[in-house]
Amino acid sequence: MPDDEPGDEGVSGPPPHPLDRPWVHPSEMFARSRAPRPTARAAPRAARSSRGRDLTLALAGGVVGALGMVLMLGAAGILGDGESTHLVRDRTAETETAARLAATASPTVGGVVAATAMGPRRSSGVGLRDGLVLTTTAAVDGSSTISVSGDDGASHAATVVGRDELAGLALLQVEGSPLEPARLASGNPVDVGAWVLALGASEGTPWVSTGVVSSLGGWVEDGTGTKRAGMIVTNASAAGGAHGGALVDRSGHVVGILAGRAGGDGALVAIPVSVARGVSTQLAQQGWAVHGALGAHVQDEDAPRGARVTAVESDSGAAAAGIEPGDVVVAVAGSPVRDTADLIVVIRRRLPGETVEVRVRRGGTARRIAVVLGTATSTGADEPAQVAGAVPLDAAG
Repeated sequence: MPDDEPGDEGVSGPPPHPLDRPWVHPSEMFARSRAPRPTARAAPRAARSSRGRDLTLALAGGVVGALGMVLMLGAAGILGDGESTHLVRDRTAETETAARLAATASPTVGGVVAATAMGPRRSSGVGLRDGLVLTTTAAVDGSSTISVSGDDGASHAATVVGRDELAGLALLQVEGSPLEPARLASGNPVDVGAWVLALGASEGTPWVSTGVVSSLGGWVEDGTGTKRAGMIVTNASAAGGAHGGALVDRSGHVVGILAGRAGGDGALVAIPVSVARGVSTQLAQQGWAVHGALGAHVQDEDAPRGARVTAVESDSGAAAAGIEPGDVVVAVAGSPVRDTADLIVVIRRRLPGETVEVRVRRGGTARRIAVVLGTATSTGADEPAQVAGAVPLDAAG
């Protein structure tokens, strides 16, 4: 349980059902889901992995609790017939969706244990093809040995294929391929307000949590305190460490790789799948990832909204193209730039050596400038860096 979980002091009556809390530990839900119910009888289903079955039973068990509460409220006259019907249907649909996705996605997410001088560090990883597992650099920093566990519960030795500090991602090669390949979403598949499921195995057993996408873009601190642009922020919670877990949409596709809790409010943050696809492919092919860079130092500008150039690096693409200090970048390659975070995100779709059209405001004049991107060496507001997309390593579809 998280350190900030409230205690039981002064609380009377039965504890709330696990699904009524922001995150759920499977051990709590399994006991409830397995308790005998004299009036409910499940039809037989095809066999599946024990972990997927337990997650499905645990999440589905919440439907009974929700239904009972609604019936009591309806009997007391608190809810009208229409209200209670809608509440039951909504709660049942959400629970069934979470149970289905958890059962499908849990075999693709495993536990990652890194042996360090400070003791074992537990996190999660997402399965790709050919025994490759994607996690975060924070999950494997300072490790002497690494192991990955899947549905069978056994530990499988793993080695680091490559790591990318700019994106915060690391790729592992695992003996025995314990994880099934996850299905990665295409493009930028989620919007603010979209329903998502967070899934991990950082405490040795799988955990799941549902929520919505709170924000996209802008600057946000990941679980290591590093400020990154274009992250997905969700109000879903996590049991234990959240590094390397999966953020999944309603269709069962991975839309982000969890990168811990944001600084301050503790919200979960995730690296977008559009970044994870390109990075994982480059790491698998060459052990490192290349990043495009504009070669200009920038800061946020409010009027007009954009990224104001404060300095231009010599011998950079920006310098060669004629970008000057004082220019305000308002679009790159047709994508609007409202601030420095937007600039970094749009550059992240390109490779070094690519030519992009940069629209700037210089004084009262709009200009279009063609810039050949260079190679970034670090990430920050003043030095946009990026990873481009390539052939994905996930399962087809």
